[in-house]
Amino acid sequence: MAFWSNHDINPKLKSRFTVRIGEGDVLINVKSVDKPTFTIDTKTYTLINHKFKYPGIPVWEPITITFVDPVVDGDGQSTEATLYNMITDTGYIEPTKTTHMVGKESTYITTPSKASTAANSFYSAFAQSNSGGFGGTIKISQLNQGGSPRDIWTLHGPIIKSVSFGDLAYADDELVEYKLVVDYDYATYKKL
Repeated sequence: MAFWSNHDINPKLKSRFTVRIGEGDVLINVKSVDKPTFTIDTKTYTLINHKFKYPGIPVWEPITITFVDPVVDGDGQSTEATLYNMITDTGYIEPTKTTHMVGKESTYITTPSKASTAANSFYSAFAQSNSGGFGGTIKISQLNQGGSPRDIWTLHGPIIKSVSFGDLAYADDELVEYKLVVDYDYATYKKL
């Protein structure tokens, strides 16, 4: 008997997931997200006529989060504005600006200052007015059939690698998709 015909088995479905920045609210505008990928670099050593392979340094590969923009006109902040705020919160300053939220009057933010504020995009962009920020993590939860988390991946030390604000076309009535590529230090897994 195949497992999918057994009513006692609840397989994991791709459509049952949530994404959170730290301990904040579930992001309702996420269309899809990559789960973490772990790779190990291999080293090859030659001894006389033989080649031997050894594991090298492990690397957690970047993930991509795809967003849509469900905002109602005049109600709340759009996904596009939130992603742009994440970019500026990391220390980016437009070349025509002379001040920035991180520093005082200056021409540009310095490289060390920018590096030290890289986590700000995941602290302040999604922060609610009643909280002090969410912390530098992203949590990806897979849900069971009742909507409760069954597995949680936590990405530690996330930083923005790239942001795509989508494309537009007259011949297309699909939702605009925004892609956020996130790099991170490491990921942890918890089974509930």
